Amino acid sequence: MGAFVACLSPSEQGAPVLVAVSEASFSVSWQQPGSTGGCPITAYSLYLSSDQDSASPTYSLLEAGIAPHVLEWVVSPDATLIGQVLRLKVEATNQMGAVQSPALQFVLASIPGTPSPIPTAVAGETTTSAIMVDFTNTNPDVGGSDIFLYELQMDDGDSGEFSTIFASDHQTRLLVMEGIERGRYYRFRYRVMNVVGYSAYSEVAYIQAVDVPETPARPTFVSATDTTITLSIIESVDSKGVDVVSYGIYLDAGNDMTSAFSELADYDGLAATYIIDVNDGLGAPGSLYRIKVLAKNEWDIASEFSEELVVALGSVPAAPGAPVKVVEGSGANEIAVDWVQNAAETLPVYGYRLYSDLGVDDEFSLIFDGLN
Repeated sequence: MGAFVACLSPSEQGAPVLVAVSEASFSVSWQQPGSTGGCPITAYSLYLSSDQDSASPTYSLLEAGIAPHVLEWVVSPDATLIGQVLRLKVEATNQMGAVQSPALQFVLASIPGTPSPIPTAVAGETTTSAIMVDFTNTNPDVGGSDIFLYELQMDDGDSGEFSTIFASDHQTRLLVMEGIERGRYYRFRYRVMNVVGYSAYSEVAYIQAVDVPETPARPTFVSATDTTITLSIIESVDSKGVDVVSYGIYLDAGNDMTSAFSELADYDGLAATYIIDVNDGLGAPGSLYRIKVLAKNEWDIASEFSEELVVALGSVPAAPGAPVKVVEGSGANEIAVDWVQNAAETLPVYGYRLYSDLGVDDEFSLIFDGLN
């Protein structure tokens, strides 16, 4: 009588476990079935389905005849499956039959690439008490799966621990107000997430709580000639968190109150006074110019323009001749005087003022204002 082995088909095959996954491949492992049926396992097979969201997915044979001692397998599927939901079953076989495991479900993708660029402060909307942060990821590497979470973190402005201040399914500009102190540097970083997991954090950005510098006062007129205008620059009274390092002087085209302004390239940005001359674009004597200034901080963020100073190109009038008594118009209680009007001035003379000590002392007082 011949010998035979009494056994059953294997049973209780556990689902495979995802060991690693990327856009190009995945690896899985599995255990022997809970019951071999009394006979040794002769082979394993893998079955794959890419039916998206199907209640009854169709499986196709992916790998057959895997040796019974092999409990891990690496698969490089077709590139058309990148980003898709996949289901995988393992089948254990002995001489009496086979058993399939429950399905492992996963997405053929990898974690997203590190987001970039780093977070930045939005100029004009960041102040000494609030920071407007822009963290727009432009890295196209999404790992083969759509990004569904953006997470922004910041520290306490004192190199403390990072904490999450924003987590959402969309990117945005975020206004941070609570606890912000003027002039402090705050660290920001962010990461993104797809179905596989989180990306690495972006590089850390150091953002200071600052505002645009205070608008400087209108420049002060010092003097003028037929070819030059001398100005005094008044410093901004508040740098708003970052030191003001330079000023800019802007001059219009002259004789046109609607003409565009141009920055004076020869001004070094630091001198308290500056002489504007023909090299800066001054034209003929008598021309009328508008001048304004702005302040710039270390970040090259500029203030608003100052009020405009309007100056005519020309020297102050020459000293008039000494007044002369007019005998015919004078009397016991009054003195009539006359003087020769200035001639050949670059700019028109609008009037004269007469001063007298009234014969009492050497203190002169205004007794006639020909400008009004």
